[in-house]
Amino acid sequence: MKVDLAMLFNRRGKVSIRRNTNRISCNKIASYLVEGGGHDFASGAKLQSNPRDIKACIREMEEAIIRTVT
Repeated sequence: MKVDLAMLFNRRGKVSIRRNTNRISCNKIASYLVEGGGHDFASGAKLQSNPRDIKACIREMEEAIIRTVT
């Protein structure tokens, strides 16, 4: 299975964003999250959501992706 984008977050709400395609910019995705920044291939940010609320965290990351690709 080929993965184009990976987003991971830890217990403190720090997000790591990595990509495997030129069609996606990690930096653009990160720009829609708190303190987001980095490079096109690798970026980081923080979540506003409580890291223990997995669904809210996933929703927040999905919204950042959607805002980037639309």
